[in-house]
Amino acid sequence: MGDETRRRRWARLRRSLWQPPRPHGEQPRERVVGPLELFYDLAVVVLVAQAAHRLAGHLTWPGLGEFTVVFTLVWIAWANGSLHHELHGHDDARARSTFLLQILLLVALGAFIPQAGGARGDGVRRRRGGAVRGAGRAVAAGRARRPP
Repeated sequence: MGDETRRRRWARLRRSLWQPPRPHGEQPRERVVGPLELFYDLAVVVLVAQAAHRLAGHLTWPGLGEFTVVFTLVWIAWANGSLHHELHGHDDARARSTFLLQILLLVALGAFIPQAGGARGDGVRRRRGGAVRGAGRAVAAGRARRPP
């Protein structure tokens, strides 16, 4: 294969990866949900199931709060990815690689769900006096250090 052919293929790949998203008004009339989108939804279902399993083991008010926080984070990630693909997605290499990257990030999030609110989080809350109070102290300390 010649250098010219490789350059053309590389240029075509770069164009397909770096093209702007589809404008909002140009959605196809009949769009079929592909296997990658279904896999994305399945990954989200697994994360919600993990959070529910954690809640079942810690059925307390703090456990419910932890579940709510984790569920909200997962739901925001899912809604953001799905809505972006629905409004702007193409069926090309860029969209597929973006979906795969989002799935990998969700898997990383899922690795920490069983430890949500666990010993490491409790230790930080105890040492800092709670997340909100700790943030308030940090802001107050920053104001106190500023010259008048």
